[in-house]
Amino acid sequence: ISSKVAEKVGRPSILLFGLALTISMIVFLLNWDRSPNLALLLTLGGLWGLADSCWNQHLAALCGVLFRGAEQEASFSNFAVFQGTGFSLSFAFSQHFHGRLDGIHVKMILILICLPIAVLFYLSVEWRVYKRRSSRVRNEYELSKLHSDSEDCTYEEN
Repeated sequence: ISSKVAEKVGRPSILLFGLALTISMIVFLLNWDRSPNLALLLTLGGLWGLADSCWNQHLAALCGVLFRGAEQEASFSNFAVFQGTGFSLSFAFSQHFHGRLDGIHVKMILILICLPIAVLFYLSVEWRVYKRRSSRVRNEYELSKLHSDSEDCTYEEN
């Protein structure tokens, strides 16, 4: 569904929606009293899955846009490796925070700090892709215009 929406509004809009949803979920979870409400837990899980789908699908799509051919396979592999590295680091740090602080709260605060920075880097890459595409389209338009102008000229032979 989000790929169809992304065609209308663009990848950055979907990712910014994912950012807003993730930040609002983390702020809610930091302030939640952890009451056992099944409907609330299912809603939180569904919203978290929606936010996660925004991240995974559109970051993978960006890898597909940036890299072509043999490089594309390597870019998807690197994406999976760095995603796994993030999970591993999160697990490793949870043991460090377990005895002193509430480890989940620390992780959520780290996400709140790192996520906007990561989105700024993502938006800078999207901007570069946009500029590269627009200059390529402009060059193709100018070339086609020159080509059509040269076809319109007729030369008279004496």
